[in-house]
Amino acid sequence: MTTSNHHFGGEHTKKKLDILEYYSTCYSIALNRYFKCVYIDAFAGTGEIITSSNEEIIGSAKLIIENENLPFKHLHFIEEDRKRYRELRKLIDSSGKTNARAHCGDANTEIPEIIKAYPANTRFLIFLDPYGLHIKYEMLREISGAKLDILMLFNARGVERVAPIERSSLTNERINKLFEFFGSDIENQLYTTEQSNLFDGQATLTRERKLSDKLSKLYRRKLEDNFSLVKTIAKFQGRGTEFSLFLILSNESKSARNLASKFLREIRKNLVK
Repeated sequence: MTTSNHHFGGEHTKKKLDILEYYSTCYSIALNRYFKCVYIDAFAGTGEIITSSNEEIIGSAKLIIENENLPFKHLHFIEEDRKRYRELRKLIDSSGKTNARAHCGDANTEIPEIIKAYPANTRFLIFLDPYGLHIKYEMLREISGAKLDILMLFNARGVERVAPIERSSLTNERINKLFEFFGSDIENQLYTTEQSNLFDGQATLTRERKLSDKLSKLYRRKLEDNFSLVKTIAKFQGRGTEFSLFLILSNESKSARNLASKFLREIRKNLVK
């Protein structure tokens, strides 16, 4: 166990990692014969996780590093926290994997830089499991021209925590945070109900208290503006959490879309209950 315990995740974590392992295995084996395949984990952590139920499990980085059946050309692991980054480096060094590299920095900056370093015909599998609303939509738009398969966890409750019930309580800082995440102003789509104040009778705009489905659909529609295929793999619900796991494809090739859809059907059949 690492000296820098990473407290992260909940009941959905094991299912999410099962899906990642299955998709990464199918993807790398199917495409490795024809293309250079590169894996990017944007929020790698230390490789080990202590969940909200205090259970120790293998994290995404260790899962990929220890899997000998993944013929990726290179493995890139990004971690912004310096303490966790040092633990990540130890994990990679001890594995002996010469094709694996750790990056210390913001995923929104590191991902485009990694992609730019490879030829245009390179295939990338990217795992995005962000902390809160850390992914900026502008970054996704920037990389959408590459050949990507993205597995992204969308945190609906994270958006709800940023967006207060009453629009009048929406500070500029929160507005900017929502804009960075969605890539556009979404207040008018969130705050649609007029409610009278009991004390002075003045009307104020409010949002629904539970927005999970609405937010998930809103983000999917946004992704569809820039990506050729966007599918919901699974939805995870737990105490105080609600996530959607998206499959996002930026490859217009019919064969690429068919292959991704095939993987998705198998995941839904065997792993999503």
